[in-house]
Amino acid sequence: MKTFKSGFFTAFLVIGLILIMTMLFTGQMNRLWNPQVKGFLYGSDAQFAGERLWATTGTLDTLVVSGVDTTCTVYLTPKTATGTLRYDVATSGDTVFVTSSGSETANTDKYSYLIVNSGYNASD
Repeated sequence: MKTFKSGFFTAFLVIGLILIMTMLFTGQMNRLWNPQVKGFLYGSDAQFAGERLWATTGTLDTLVVSGVDTTCTVYLTPKTATGTLRYDVATSGDTVFVTSSGSETANTDKYSYLIVNSGYNASD
């Protein structure tokens, strides 16, 4: 009876070791889980996501994307822009006003954007 228990325990340890080594070598332990986006992306890649140069020197830039309305959420990431970026969508739609806490240089400073159209009419 003692041999059966020790053999079962050894087999369990060997199988566990094989599973852990497989996960390490295939990168499963470093996998990032994607959060669920409550909404949907629309249009072509160039329409809902991209990188943009700051159009005029100062703190305000205007991004025009057809189909954007007040139910959309815009995610902004400064690439070479120095300030904190915020957005506001025009009530008439299709226009996103991007503001910066710093003064950005035209045709030099960049930011990237991602637009998610909320299917739940959520406000931000």
